[in-house]
Amino acid sequence: MIPALISVARVYAPYIMLPVAMVIGAIGYNIEWTIRDPNKPKGGQKPSVELERDERLLRQLLEAEKIEDLTKVESLKQKSFVSKTIFEQNLSPSLKPSSFSSSSSSTTSSSS
Repeated sequence: MIPALISVARVYAPYIMLPVAMVIGAIGYNIEWTIRDPNKPKGGQKPSVELERDERLLRQLLEAEKIEDLTKVESLKQKSFVSKTIFEQNLSPSLKPSSFSSSSSSTTSSSS
C-alpha cells in the first residue's frame, strides 16, 4: 500500500505543489504589502548611481558657471566644436594658441 501511495505522490506532486506554492506566495505578498511603509512608493529604493552622478554634475556645472538658462547655447551652424585640423583634436590645454601666446610673452619678458 505504501509503495502505491509513494508512486501516486510522485506522479501528482506537481499538480499538488503548484496550488500550495501559489497560496503561500499570495499570503507572503499580502503580508509584505501590509508591513512596508506606504510613504515610500518604490519600497525605499535609492536612486541609481547614474542618476545621482548626473544630478551632481549638473549642480557643479550650475555652481561653477552660474548659468541661468541652460537652453541658451551657441548656434550649431558655427560648428565651433569641430576642429579645423586633425592636429587640434587632442590638443593639451597648455598647447592651445591662446595659452601659448600668453606663456611665450611671459617667458620673453622674464628672460630680459
